[in-house]
Amino acid sequence: MKKPLQVVLDVFRFHKKKILFFFAAIAFWFVTLFPYDDLSDYLTLLVTQQTQSNVYLQFDGLSFGLMPQLGIKMDNVLVESVYAPTLSMKTLGFAPKMSLLFGSTAGKLKAYGLFGGDATIDLSSSSELDVNNEMGVEINLEDVALKDLSKFLKKSFDFPVSMSGQTQVDSLLHIDPTFKKQPKGSVEIKIKDLDIPSSNISIGPANMKMSMAFPALKLTNLVIEGNINDGKLFIKEGQIGDPKNDLHGKVTGDIFFEVQRGGRLKMGGYDLKINLNVSENLKRQLGTVLGFVDIYQGIGDKYKFDSLRGVRYSMRLTARSMQTPPRVSAF
Repeated sequence: MKKPLQVVLDVFRFHKKKILFFFAAIAFWFVTLFPYDDLSDYLTLLVTQQTQSNVYLQFDGLSFGLMPQLGIKMDNVLVESVYAPTLSMKTLGFAPKMSLLFGSTAGKLKAYGLFGGDATIDLSSSSELDVNNEMGVEINLEDVALKDLSKFLKKSFDFPVSMSGQTQVDSLLHIDPTFKKQPKGSVEIKIKDLDIPSSNISIGPANMKMSMAFPALKLTNLVIEGNINDGKLFIKEGQIGDPKNDLHGKVTGDIFFEVQRGGRLKMGGYDLKINLNVSENLKRQLGTVLGFVDIYQGIGDKYKFDSLRGVRYSMRLTARSMQTPPRVSAF
């Protein structure tokens, strides 16, 4: 047994430069001479086929990297989808993990220039939902420009307000790709220097919509931290602004939703506990809006209280859907 092992050791000892040159030549060919154009076309076709023509991936250039780990990088990426408007990013990189060689879905995606910031998506196998091909997805967004993100949400989900600020998102989700089971996990959203410009917002049921003018609003921060399970986002901490802002307070409770096949999001109802402080300055600016709020189900008489800087609203809002008016109660 010692003799064959000694032969192998001697080969490495006396021919190590040749062996290193051989592997360096392979790496050089792999990085500089590989037919990237053919692989680029294949990747575009593969994404289209795997998503049943629902997602189209387009990019200008493809390159390989060996350090700090093996991976591929695409430049000037466009992602077109039937689910949402076009996404663009400066570069998109993917670095597979060793477990990918054994049939599991594992790797890290890094997107630079997504909504003006960076995004990291870490994929791994999971067993939290007890379904086949389940994935663990860890998502981190850094320094995302809320102005760009809110424009995207407006096109995708008819988001009513344009906003600006810097956004950080940390989440860990367990996802069934078929969405026969709802995702499970945690999410934390932090927004600094939130600036909401003045706007007109339609409120009320579909057959009784009315437009109301809302003044500009600035918040030092907005923090939402919660858990996702069984079609429900449980907000365990919702911090809105701080005492120096014209509006500040806390929100906790549940928001119901359903992720349907293909990743489509269907919003449900909500059950929220709200404790908000409105300064005298903002109270004057809101004027008619707060007048309607106070009249609705006796909010002004039952759930509004005087505070040192203005008024405080403390109440529970529940509704079966986002389109129906909420029921107000104490908590």
